[in-house]
Amino acid sequence: MQEIYLFENTGQISLSPVTADTEVDAQLLQAAREDNFDWMEPMFAGGDSELVYMTVFKHPQNPGGIVIVLSGGGDHMFCVLARTNLDLVSAASHFGSMVSNVRYGLDIFENIAGDDD
Repeated sequence: MQEIYLFENTGQISLSPVTADTEVDAQLLQAAREDNFDWMEPMFAGGDSELVYMTVFKHPQNPGGIVIVLSGGGDHMFCVLARTNLDLVSAASHFGSMVSNVRYGLDIFENIAGDDD
């Protein structure tokens, strides 16, 4: 995974790149770096698998988890780590809305009539 971010909801959303100094669950970070989510509990997926979509995985033993945003080709665009279950659900809501809005925007564009009459 090329882009890995930390999602925090402290009254407003904070999204910051994960660095060597970022304190996160080591298993979550390893899963994100290696694109290995088989050991995690799938929670939710949304969006359009031909355009952009997201998948949410919960850590099976600890709070938190990962939200992965993927392109229509199945390539991982970025992933977001969440330390707590509240942050995980907030991130799922945020990115679920984002991928839905992308689909909605494309629907509008596709339905614009070519005639100016």
